[in-house]
Amino acid sequence: MPNSKSPATPTVPLQVHLLPSLVSEEQLRGGVAVVLDVLRASTTMTQALASGAACVIPTATVADAHAAAATVAGYSLTSANSEVPADVRSQGNILLGGERGGTLIAGFDLDNSPMKYAPGVVAGKTVIFTTTNGTQALLKCRLAARTLIGCFNNLHALIALLANDSRPIHLVCAGTDGQISTDDALCAGAIATGVWAARNWPKWEGDELRLVMDLFTCRCQPMHEVVGALRSSHGGRNLIALGLEADIDRASRWDLFRIVPEFDADSRRITPAKDVPAEPKHILMAPRE
Repeated sequence: MPNSKSPATPTVPLQVHLLPSLVSEEQLRGGVAVVLDVLRASTTMTQALASGAACVIPTATVADAHAAAATVAGYSLTSANSEVPADVRSQGNILLGGERGGTLIAGFDLDNSPMKYAPGVVAGKTVIFTTTNGTQALLKCRLAARTLIGCFNNLHALIALLANDSRPIHLVCAGTDGQISTDDALCAGAIATGVWAARNWPKWEGDELRLVMDLFTCRCQPMHEVVGALRSSHGGRNLIALGLEADIDRASRWDLFRIVPEFDADSRRITPAKDVPAEPKHILMAPRE
């Protein structure tokens, strides 16, 4: 009589999820989740911490952002729709950052442009942050054993952290307005290729994994190919329509920082990971200018 039991599903060392909706919270349990929203949330959060922000607190909604600001400031909101006054936020070293529809949220201090998060603006501050796509993807990873935030700006620092981690790795692409976006997929391909090379080219399977690695192989050289891929992505087209091409150029740059943001689900705060090597090995060839 044939064995009626289903064969055990093998543990896949690295998986790519092209949208948050394509992976369940339970699938991420016990693994290492890496959230990718290259244009622009993951790039901006990396920049904020590199500029000396004390931490970043991600929230799903604008109302949640105001509630988080009230908690940090020790301020009592009068209603669910009320806001923490700007002077109270200033006294508490709190900044509200993020976007809706790609633009500044009314009453917020900063939008989602990484270049707005300069040291003179954010150093020593608590940045409370909400975006259309990136923070939503991040908050879905609450069951992961570890949640990191990746982008091109911290590419090899992130690869170095992942290369020796024995747990399953999940690259979670935020997408744009519920659709797959090439900017996230290209970065996922770069990370996957780097980890694959660091582990001496093991045999990996998975259609999404192969898709992003092939995309990276095709568009990783020279730099104008990387920038072009980001510009032509769903997220890139939205930014161009808003006149924000400079943000695309910034997001395309490799290895600007040795900072890997790490989300702690218990405190709901993002701070720099403490175990990034002092000199991450650059496994991938940087794009030629």
